[in-house]
Amino acid sequence: MDLLLILTYTAICVAIFKIFKIPLNKWTVPTAVLGGVVLSVH
Repeated sequence: MDLLLILTYTAICVAIFKIFKIPLNKWTVPTAVLGGVVLSVH
């Protein structure tokens, strides 16, 4: 179940990064990862 949630979150993040053309840099990627960790803990 956790794997499914992680894969879903990853797919949403990838889609958002592509739709809004957000550059992948040292700030955006860790922020997305940290958001995923926070969501998975709760």
